[in-house]
Amino acid sequence: MCRLSVRWPWASQPRIDVHARLLSQAARLARHALASAVGVQPARVTVHLHPVLPHQVQEHLTRAFRLRQASATCTRRAAAEYRAAAQRLADYGLSLRDIGTVLGISHQRVHQLITGSANGGDAR
Repeated sequence: MCRLSVRWPWASQPRIDVHARLLSQAARLARHALASAVGVQPARVTVHLHPVLPHQVQEHLTRAFRLRQASATCTRRAAAEYRAAAQRLADYGLSLRDIGTVLGISHQRVHQLITGSANGGDAR
C-alpha cells in the first residue's frame, strides 16, 4: 500500500486508483494516470511514493538504522586502535613486514597505516 503525494499548485488532486504489481512501477503508473486525468504531459507531474509500513516493520528498520550507525562508529574506533597498534609496534623497532605478520596484513598496508596515506583510516 502506498500514498501518492502530487504537487501541482494549479489543480486539485483527482482520485486515481493505480494498481502496480511492483512498488517500483507505482510512481510511473501513477504519473501517467494523473497526467491523463488532468490533460498534461507525464513529465509535468511529480509523484512521491511514501510506503506505509506496519508498525513492527518500521521498528525493525529504525533499530537497524541505529545499529548501522553504531557499527560505523565502532569501525572508526577500531581502525584508530589498529593504527595506534601499528604505530606502537613501529616505535618498538619492528619492521613493516614483522608488524604486518603480527597484525595479519601486508607490509604495504602497515606503511599506509603508519603514514596515514591511501585511506589509512580503514584498517582491514
